[in-house]
Amino acid sequence: MTFERNLEDVEEMLFESGIGANGNYKKFSDFDLSDDNRAAFEKAKSWMPSWGDGSRPGLLFYGPAGTGKTHLAESLLYSWIVTRGVFGMFLPTVKIPRGDSDAILRLMDPEEIPILVLDDLGAEKLTERSLECTYSIISERLRLGGVVIATTNYSPHKEENSLVEKYGDEYGDRIVGRLREACALVPVGGKDWRFE
Repeated sequence: MTFERNLEDVEEMLFESGIGANGNYKKFSDFDLSDDNRAAFEKAKSWMPSWGDGSRPGLLFYGPAGTGKTHLAESLLYSWIVTRGVFGMFLPTVKIPRGDSDAILRLMDPEEIPILVLDDLGAEKLTERSLECTYSIISERLRLGGVVIATTNYSPHKEENSLVEKYGDEYGDRIVGRLREACALVPVGGKDWRFE
């Protein structure tokens, strides 16, 4: 399965991707690297998805607020669009469509969106509908061989401040279970760079 598109379409793909407000794209070259986030940075830079082979092609960046999880996800997506011509979409989970079934189907479809970044899992308003939409998107992309990259301030492990605790047992176990199937877990540590 190949998703590569003509590199002349890069500007359009970048615009449609949802990254880079006003053309200001986050890149690996301007990431605040430290000993606490170096392993996550190296994992993101060397990431290579394996579409449709049954492995976990995605990444789940998790850790405290302000440690660079979103920066890594955006840099990774920017790099893939620019250097490989592979389209991806960056979507904060607070903006997941709830009532537009066509938009949800598009997010599920790896032919339409080969790489989907779901930013800040756990920040969305928790309703049964929002949880069902989040679960359905992740689950269907996993079933169809699509890539999910996600970021969250919550742990994917069963512990205090976990996604399971945040989402509740019914949805939490289901969503986290699918994420663990779809993604390699990548902890991101360090200080909150936004307040330095």
